[in-house]
Parts: sequence; C-alpha cells; structure tokens
Amino acid sequence: MQDIQAKVRHLPQSAQKVRAVIDLVRGKGANEALEILRFVNKRAAEPVQKLVASAVANAEENFGVSVMIYMLQKSPLMKRQPVSGDVLVHADASSRYCDAPHM
Repeated sequence: MQDIQAKVRHLPQSAQKVRAVIDLVRGKGANEALEILRFVNKRAAEPVQKLVASAVANAEENFGVSVMIYMLQKSPLMKRQPVSGDVLVHADASSRYCDAPHM
C-alpha cells in the first residue's frame, strides 16, 4: 500500500511548537488522533487536526481505503519557511541598499 500524504505549507508558527502537538498523536489511529487534537489547548492543534483530516480524506478518495485504523507513523519534515517580512537588508560597498548579500 502506498503512503497517504497531506501537507501544510506556510504555517506561521515555529516547527518546535507544532512538533510538540504532533508528538501527542504519533502512533495513534486516525480517529483517536482527531479526538485527542480536539481537546488539546495549543494553537498548533487546529492546523494539525486539519492536516490529519485531510490525510484521511485523501486516503478515502484516492485509494478507497477506510482509514479508521490507519496509524500515524511517519514524523513530518518540519522546516520553517521565511515570511516575506523576514528578508534582511544589507548595504553594499557603495552604501546603497540591496535585498541580498553579494556572493
């Protein structure tokens, strides 16, 4: 059976905080994970809950798999994407400003 995947992109929250919520549901079944996430009092719980629900819907729609017993096993890759406001401004030799350092 293929791995069923769902992705969240551009989540404006630290990977460490999201990873703490994901660790609560890793190894659980999909329904149990959704029930746990409903009562977690963390801001990251809502996007993780939507992600699990999306993975369940993807599995049922694309593969015809009933995911009531599907286990959340793989840990997701957590990388922080820079927000557009995070661009650093550097001065070059002629003291004009540019968006990126010269290399």
